[in-house]
Amino acid sequence: MEKNGWKKVLAGIWKVVSFPSIATIVIVALLVGLFQLSQLIIGPSRVSEEIKEEFRAGSDKLPRVEVCFDFKPEDFHIKTMQKFASLGGVTDHGVYLMYVKEEAVRTISHIYWVEEIKFPE
Repeated sequence: MEKNGWKKVLAGIWKVVSFPSIATIVIVALLVGLFQLSQLIIGPSRVSEEIKEEFRAGSDKLPRVEVCFDFKPEDFHIKTMQKFASLGGVTDHGVYLMYVKEEAVRTISHIYWVEEIKFPE
């Protein structure tokens, strides 16, 4: 496409995006996308080194892990964690999960309200 053709394409895109409702949808979609990207980047740092080492050593499931929150877990948080593994208990700032697979640990680490995933002390 020649130089003048690109100007026409960009002008056409600008006409569509300049409508307030379309612009709002585009901005919201970009913000949601950026938030999801940030969770993908930050997620692995929430998993303790000990858990990472266990999976590197070849474990397919961990017998017990603690998922820590910055708040007291409510029914919603507990039920969400039960989707990934068996519930082993609830504390003031998290839950214990039993027989957790590596894929579940990875998925849990991307949830924005999860602070840390570690072995119980």
